Amino acid sequence: MILLALVLLAQSGLRQITRVSQDEPAYSPDGARIVFISDVDGPNNVFTMDADGRHVVRLTQHALSDDGPIWSSDGSRIAYSAMDKATGVSEIYLMTADGTGAVNLTRGAGYDRYPCFSPDGRRIVFESNRAEHSQILIMEADGSGVRVLVDGPGQLSAPRFSPDGKLVIFPREQGAETRVFTVPVP
Repeated sequence: MILLALVLLAQSGLRQITRVSQDEPAYSPDGARIVFISDVDGPNNVFTMDADGRHVVRLTQHALSDDGPIWSSDGSRIAYSAMDKATGVSEIYLMTADGTGAVNLTRGAGYDRYPCFSPDGRRIVFESNRAEHSQILIMEADGSGVRVLVDGPGQLSAPRFSPDGKLVIFPREQGAETRVFTVPVP
């Protein structure tokens, strides 16, 4: 039975490329690197590795719990959220692709998470509960000009830009139903 499972695994093309606990992988725009979250040494931190799983590099090392890392369209920057589990506050951070120069872009109460760069790299869209309910916010990539793109009702999450940057797509959960919506980007 084990031999059959190994044969089926080999035939499917499925290949494990990490040996540690990891989550939320995302390819760099050129496909050469992968950014991911791992709790290998404590709370979730951001790591990168080559696309084949070699050369793992830890980019963050702090007591915060990181989430949702994503590359800028040119591959030079990574945005992610980091939560202080003691306070429940989560902020959006931006760093260079080598992990240097990390900057907190948001300073709201509650949580700000799941950032996504616009295709041109000039803006970041993210989910938030700053208003004590779910919102989709947008800001310039330097953290300035934060404004509401979508304001409740329901749980709004994981916003993503369309390839041309003219729309944002996101799921909205209300009651037992989840639907996908788009909204134009002003």
